[in-house]
Amino acid sequence: MKGCLIIDGMYMVCKTYQGPMRFFTNSKKELTGAIYGFLRSLIALKKKEEFQYSDIVVAWDRPPEHKYNILPEYKSGRVKHSEDKGLMKQIKSIEVILTSLGVIQVYCDKQEADDVVASFIKKSEYDYYVIYSTDMDYLQLVTDNVVVLSTKSNGDVVSYDISAVESQFNVSIDKVSLYRAFRGDKSDGLPGVKYVKDKILCELVQKCTTIDDMEGLLDLKIKSHLKIKDFLDSARKNLEIAELQEDLNYTVVDGVLNFECFEEKLQQCEFKSILKSLDKIKGLFVSNQGFLK
Repeated sequence: MKGCLIIDGMYMVCKTYQGPMRFFTNSKKELTGAIYGFLRSLIALKKKEEFQYSDIVVAWDRPPEHKYNILPEYKSGRVKHSEDKGLMKQIKSIEVILTSLGVIQVYCDKQEADDVVASFIKKSEYDYYVIYSTDMDYLQLVTDNVVVLSTKSNGDVVSYDISAVESQFNVSIDKVSLYRAFRGDKSDGLPGVKYVKDKILCELVQKCTTIDDMEGLLDLKIKSHLKIKDFLDSARKNLEIAELQEDLNYTVVDGVLNFECFEEKLQQCEFKSILKSLDKIKGLFVSNQGFLK
């Protein structure tokens, strides 16, 4: 069976680019903390037994203009990493390193990584997929052969299969997007319906397949139902933003093993500790031959 580990690129960057790592430099005062943290995390994942023979795909974000058009407040509370020139330069170096390690990279202009991943899974032919990210939008992709690995704030890693997702939201897996359209997402700036108990919302969502279905079930003599009624337009916007697209024409950048290039980048960054383990790292990535050609 051929497996695929899909990494949300910006999630991995942001996960490692914190605290002192933001100021990590080489002797030329060039910022290297994001590169170092990303590479360390990538190697740690590749060392895991379940990923040793899996292809690796890294999905990258591009500014999703259509989502900002739907909701100008979308992700307004987040740091705009695109304005951090030092970080963006490091991401370019990460892309070069990934290519040299045989890692596949995917992106689509004006689309976020989660939509690209949804389309990639739809169009590719691996036997199973593991998505590495804390973005809850990915949970709508969980199936019998797709799971999501998410790291909690305390460092614990949670694996979301169908059972775990349904336990998390108290609705069946096919209703997750609809449920989250009403609950919103603070991290993305999506509003949620207020003063409606989760039990009431889940019971209604479980009976629906669309927001129009929900509207037909509401009893406006019940206060919580009236609040849901008033929230329907917002729920429609949330769903349009958060429901992942599966038909994107994304770009694939195939990885080509080039350990000379890889070592050269390590030398430039002055990653002495990684250079000491170079032979072992090479061994990890030789098996990553790129299933999609």
